[in-house]
Amino acid sequence: ATSHTSEVTEYRGKIECICVRSLIADTDVAFAARYHSSNTSLYLTGKEFESILENLYERGYVLVDVEDLIDQSDPSYLLERNLKVPKGKKPLIVVIEDLQYSASAYNCGTCRRLVLNDENQVCGEYKNSAGETIVSRTAEAIGLLDVFVERHPDFTYDGAKGIISVSGHEAVFGYVVAAGELEDRNAALSAVNLPQLTNITNDDIDFARDTVTQIVNVLKDNGWKFASCTYSYIQDCRNTEKEVLVDDHTKWMDQIGSLFGEVHILVYPNGNYIYGTDDRAVYFKNRGFRIFFGGGATPYHIYGDNYLFVDRAMMSYKTLNRKAYENLFDYTQIIDPARTKNSDQAQG
Repeated sequence: ATSHTSEVTEYRGKIECICVRSLIADTDVAFAARYHSSNTSLYLTGKEFESILENLYERGYVLVDVEDLIDQSDPSYLLERNLKVPKGKKPLIVVIEDLQYSASAYNCGTCRRLVLNDENQVCGEYKNSAGETIVSRTAEAIGLLDVFVERHPDFTYDGAKGIISVSGHEAVFGYVVAAGELEDRNAALSAVNLPQLTNITNDDIDFARDTVTQIVNVLKDNGWKFASCTYSYIQDCRNTEKEVLVDDHTKWMDQIGSLFGEVHILVYPNGNYIYGTDDRAVYFKNRGFRIFFGGGATPYHIYGDNYLFVDRAMMSYKTLNRKAYENLFDYTQIIDPARTKNSDQAQG
């Protein structure tokens, strides 16, 4: 419904790309003294993410599909495509980082998994400070962005939403979808004093895979794209041996790859990218990856030998006041008052 409803023009210039992790859904869990973790500075609250979207919209940004920047019809040669946007708008790419929902983030008030509600909408599910299970579209960045576009259809061009990057060593969207994930999942649960997953059968895993597949299909239908951020969320791919990367990608394909279909995007964890001419990057290109995301506060993209490289700007409480982000939003309008209302808490 939002396709080509206004005059479009070719855009040649810098393309902003912002990246967020899973959001803090419950600020009481995140910031109350009895729960408080310094790791909350890595995450935005739902209110902060929504405020960023409002600022971006007011400043004329529009969501675009990164794959519209390339013609990948030839597997051996990537062609540059001229990006088109509605006249007067500036392009924006959104990446949501590593939606596996590790148990280690539970004490930061994040969601524990994605679910579909009765209207077949993707929601976040979390436990509040009273121990109650809450399901809400606006508990996670996916639903918040979907709702924002419903209110402001001109915030997207051709129905584009964002990119969801996925690892799999512990879970996918909060679900154990392969036997190989169980040991890591139970170790993470144990570390936060939660019960282990026991008596998990193949039928349980098949049910979890079916559930994730349903969620993936809904997301695809609503304009979302998917990326790998390596199976193990390798912290420093740049200094990782090729054999390790090959083994890791094999696990990604064997255990979770079939849930997402063809994936052409690789998001390097922590922005620690590998140069496109490196033999390890060539391996990834030969496995079908055509778009690679690194990390950087200022917009940057470049076309290389059969690939497109894009820097993403990481949004967290620790980074919001960067001078490089002044064109995107007013920092003073973003910070959630819930971060400072408890005098016992300290943010880094």
